[in-house]
Amino acid sequence: MRNIFVGISTTIATLLFGALNIHACSCGERQTPAKAYADASVVWIGTATKISRGGGRSGFGDLKVTLDVREFLKGRKTRPAEVFTSSQGTACGYPFENGETYLIYGYRDRETGSISTERCTRTREVDLGTVDDELEILRSLSVGRFEPRLYGAVEEITRGIYIGDRSPNRPMPGIAVIARGHSATYKAKTDWDGRFRFVDIRPGEYVLDLSLIH
Repeated sequence: MRNIFVGISTTIATLLFGALNIHACSCGERQTPAKAYADASVVWIGTATKISRGGGRSGFGDLKVTLDVREFLKGRKTRPAEVFTSSQGTACGYPFENGETYLIYGYRDRETGSISTERCTRTREVDLGTVDDELEILRSLSVGRFEPRLYGAVEEITRGIYIGDRSPNRPMPGIAVIARGHSATYKAKTDWDGRFRFVDIRPGEYVLDLSLIH
């Protein structure tokens, strides 16, 4: 019989489970989407249209990224929108690329008023053609109707620990997932990508159970 090792990563509005990605810089504990939204000066979804040098100290915000913002989820609407980051990986600069679309958590410098971001924030690349649970949480916050959700993925671990944003593991579809809380229980099944979600659930702590029997 083949042994199967299963990994589960989940996120709820107030909790985050799972390992941090490993980068050249050193990051502390990663914030949940709701906490990151509350702390950020701006939250944007935008496409990088130009990346240039200048605007900050060498190695600390010395790259200026001009954005075509699709959605202003928090903060004043400004066009053109600009965000600064470091060109140095050791300084936790975010590796923006022209033409790619990003979810950006930006933080305003009190002295210059400029917006900056880095790897240690929840800033990341997004695909607007797919369902993205983090974006749905942020959209609910932006209109003042917070919609807690618990979501994640069930995967067969094929290579152990990985480095980067994409897992090399094998998604496990059709797995029954049960979320048990103090006052509520929810049931779901993983989709073809091994992902599951519980939408608009009661905030709190949950224990996840799953069945590998189809």
